[in-house]
Amino acid sequence: MNQFVIEDLIVKNADRSLVDSVNLSVEKGEILAITGQSGSGKTLTFKGATGLLTSEQLTVDGRVRWNGEYYSPSEMKAFLGKEISYVMQNPMTAFNPVITIGSHCRETLREHLKVSKKEADKIAIDWFYKLNLKDAKRVYKSYCYELSGGMLQRVMLALAMAVGSKMIVADEPTTALDTITQKKILSEFIRINKEYGVTIIFISHDFGIISQIANHIAVISEGTLIEYGSTEKILTNPEKELTIKMLKELSI
Repeated sequence: MNQFVIEDLIVKNADRSLVDSVNLSVEKGEILAITGQSGSGKTLTFKGATGLLTSEQLTVDGRVRWNGEYYSPSEMKAFLGKEISYVMQNPMTAFNPVITIGSHCRETLREHLKVSKKEADKIAIDWFYKLNLKDAKRVYKSYCYELSGGMLQRVMLALAMAVGSKMIVADEPTTALDTITQKKILSEFIRINKEYGVTIIFISHDFGIISQIANHIAVISEGTLIEYGSTEKILTNPEKELTIKMLKELSI
């Protein structure tokens, strides 16, 4: 069953279309990788579809079907932070450096779950342990600049799970991490998907990464969806020159 469907999405500024009539569907419980070269529009596509593009210089048209109901892209913003969560490339920017991680989690969980401070603390710390933040209580009392990138990624994943997210959009989440930490974070995404059935949109320019995690791959170039298929099909029998070029660069 398709959980998230983008129909005729257009993102444009005064001069040109940045995303041009993208149509894309995501099945419930799958991991879909979105790839393309830098500046291809892969991040713009999902920010546009989920209501995150609020600049007066940009206009967003099209519609989105979420869990069987149709919404405009701007209406999708109401689902952000609870049903749909983002995990960003640089998690440091997601946290206020003057308050502790615990304060951030407590505020988020109390807003979305309507629980007490004590309940929020317990929920967050429980999810920290589940996401292999072994020193969870110390992490809870820390500031973001006291934690590594991998630890902050786990905190963001824990928060997404704690609020009950049905879909996580991971935007280049492993780019700033070393190879060992990349593998560990990838394994957490796979575990969340398999154990909890959470749908994952994994945005990355790195075929080496997405080949390890995705069920399907969508390739975007110049704001247009140019190729879509199962991971096996895209890796072994790509049709578009850009896809072939990207794969050759990685010797896959």
